[in-house]
Amino acid sequence: AAAAIAIAIATVAAATVVVVVAAAIATATVAAAIVNSCYSLQLSKIQDIDLIQENY
Repeated sequence: AAAAIAIAIATVAAATVVVVVAAAIATATVAAAIVNSCYSLQLSKIQDIDLIQENY
């Protein structure tokens, strides 16, 4: 019984680690996507300014 309980605890702990790691990866992915979209927005604004300056 004690061994079964120990196995159950280890399984729950392992599952928790998997969930935490998955959540961390998801958070990092979302953060990277946000930074990337902000960066590309800035880049397109800068390119627009360059085009405007070239035309006038």
